[in-house]
Amino acid sequence: MFFLTDFRSENCYSAACPKVIRLWLLLTFFAFYLLQGLTYGLFKIRSRKTAFAVFMTNSAVVLPGLLVLNIWGNMIIEDMDKQIECSYSGFAQSMQMIYLISTYCIVFVYIIFLLTIKETLKRYYAFMDRPAHQMNQRLDVPSMRINLVAGRSLRDWQDGIFYSLYFLSRGRIGSAAEREYIDAERAAR
Repeated sequence: MFFLTDFRSENCYSAACPKVIRLWLLLTFFAFYLLQGLTYGLFKIRSRKTAFAVFMTNSAVVLPGLLVLNIWGNMIIEDMDKQIECSYSGFAQSMQMIYLISTYCIVFVYIIFLLTIKETLKRYYAFMDRPAHQMNQRLDVPSMRINLVAGRSLRDWQDGIFYSLYFLSRGRIGSAAEREYIDAERAAR
């Protein structure tokens, strides 16, 4: 709503304000919803390669980009506060603060998502690395030393990320559906 109303008016920011604030608001708005849209899309994608590419783009490009944008926004707003001649509408000030705060919140939530992915990757690799005669025994992931990076191929990562997304959206620990999924994965290998 802000971009369709106050943002377009001449009174939104005075001439003394840095012009780059408008660009920052647009970029932050776009990146904020891009991260959310791509994360939502991760759970809808059926291709393992595409899911992996989107996951890596989100985690290695969009998320760090959001942090850089937020630091840049903090610097711009600090510069605006130092300039006495710079004045802007209360709506613009509210939107700036909402974007700064909500971006930090979404980054925090995404980091929790990444930690969850890490734990589900451990579970997947534990299943894949076990010998067939141990598959019926209880899986004790915390006591196992599982390396997520060393010795893992691109296919391992793609399959592991896909399992993690499946597990987060539909799986239950120890369920029959999880067991069928793992059995199918082991058979495919």
